[in-house]
Amino acid sequence: MTNYEKAIRIAKEDGKVCISYLQRRLCLSYYEAGQIIDRMKEDGYISDKNKIGIYFVFNVCMSVDDP
Repeated sequence: MTNYEKAIRIAKEDGKVCISYLQRRLCLSYYEAGQIIDRMKEDGYISDKNKIGIYFVFNVCMSVDDP
């Protein structure tokens, strides 16, 4: 499973995600976590960030299989 797929699963489970949270959960650099967040936004999985940097997950069918 790729880091992107893991990030989608984490976001789906928690309902929200941010760069620092992905850094901690996946042991990534800030740059790598930021790229994953950008891709998730482009793919329509998460919203734009709010004023404190949290992205919310849209209620859509994710491409990653459910656990």
